[in-house]
Amino acid sequence: MVETAVMPDMCGSRLTCPSAWRILRPSVPIPAREVPPSMRSHSTPAGDVRPQDTGAPATESTPRPEPATEPAARPRRRRLAKRVRRWLGTRLMDLAVLTLPRLYLAYMGLVEVTSRHDERLLRRLLLGCVERHDRAIAVLWHQEVFTVAYNYRTYRGHTLASVSDFGRLITALLERCNFVVARGGSGSRSRRRAVLPALIEHMQQSRRVIYGLTVDGSQGPAYRMKRGAPLIARDCHAPVVAVRTWYSRGFTLPTWDRTQIPLPFTRRLTLASGPYWIAPDADENALEAFRAHLESELLELTERAYALLGTPRDGGSRWGFPAGWTSRWPAGAIGRKFGPWDLDLDHPPPWAHRAPHGRAGDAASTPAGSTR
Repeated sequence: MVETAVMPDMCGSRLTCPSAWRILRPSVPIPAREVPPSMRSHSTPAGDVRPQDTGAPATESTPRPEPATEPAARPRRRRLAKRVRRWLGTRLMDLAVLTLPRLYLAYMGLVEVTSRHDERLLRRLLLGCVERHDRAIAVLWHQEVFTVAYNYRTYRGHTLASVSDFGRLITALLERCNFVVARGGSGSRSRRRAVLPALIEHMQQSRRVIYGLTVDGSQGPAYRMKRGAPLIARDCHAPVVAVRTWYSRGFTLPTWDRTQIPLPFTRRLTLASGPYWIAPDADENALEAFRAHLESELLELTERAYALLGTPRDGGSRWGFPAGWTSRWPAGAIGRKFGPWDLDLDHPPPWAHRAPHGRAGDAASTPAGSTR
């Protein structure tokens, strides 16, 4: 039989409970349940009944928070913004291709008519090589990239432009200056094309080809020649002419190559040396020696042009020149031989390519890098 205890309540009724009630003492109060601060309400309107937190799981009548859609919408916005930027970039490039070549020709025409010109040997060497050998390679620094299109527009030159969007603009400009342009170059690894074999094939199969190559482009380092021009000269049995053009008045851009922009009412000086030859059976060591020699000749032309125009030095040295570089040209001379046939336009090597009989310009040239 269960033993019970009888306790009166406030209303006089009798409450019964198990005998465990005997352990309670009237002096020990039963603590009230603590309400969390977040559930407390300091101003509850009259008649507003709030549900109590019973700890039971939410039922269908309890509203659930909707899942966040922001993470899913974020990639869609990024893709849309990328498409908009690409579209705007394409439209702006179209506008630049349409307008900038015309502005360039107008500005360079102003420089041309207001300046004095001093050209030494360039026309004789380039046109003489083409008449005798039906081909020639002019090498120059990328620092002249702004003026080369206009200054060589009468030679119907063939050259190389990057496959980037900026290369598209350069191509439009060069074509307005009567150049034949191949697309390629070292500007982007992901879009680089094997243009060197195409350039070699074009020179071997076409008539009256003059290549103008900025041999330290298109990303430098400045004044350091790459192997492309020597390889073309070896495989095509072609003469090489080194060229330097500089202006007495102009400003340089803060680019890796310090591109010069000439100003009106200036003096333009163009120096050239050559021709230079490399044997068709030259090995890698001979090819590297020829490359280093051409690089040195371009540095010599650069120093000579600076000296003739009075261009000051930077702290006793020239920007971009190798440390400790000194001129090896004799005083008053232009050019230093690499082989026994160099610097002699009228006595080429026996393996040099010969122009066909008849006029060299009879056959039409095809663009370099074209598919055959």
